[in-house]
Amino acid sequence: CLKQSPEIVALAEEFGGRGLRVLGVSLDGDGSEERLREVAQRFDLDWTHLFDGGGWQTEPALLNGVSAIPELVLLDRSGRARFRGLRGDELRSRVAELIAEPAPVQDRPAAASRVRGRRAR
Repeated sequence: CLKQSPEIVALAEEFGGRGLRVLGVSLDGDGSEERLREVAQRFDLDWTHLFDGGGWQTEPALLNGVSAIPELVLLDRSGRARFRGLRGDELRSRVAELIAEPAPVQDRPAAASRVRGRRAR
């Protein structure tokens, strides 16, 4: 999966200021945490990495049916998984597409709660 690292680093640099967030999930087993830190530093993987030492039994991998690495999943701004298994130009294109989408609208208070000092008629 380290072969794809330069592509992810480049995407993070290009789109990070516009909302792209990268999250790594380590499928390494117990005792690999220090090695994970060294690899992240060596390859400039400057994002959060989840590590629980569970290897292939780590919860994010089980919940998402990960059977091979690297497994890339693109989430939209609402947190919904939209694309999986992309590489190269298609990956970059889909990242750009998701970045261009508007942020989800936050729940707004009801109109009556925004108007103060007036009674409903």
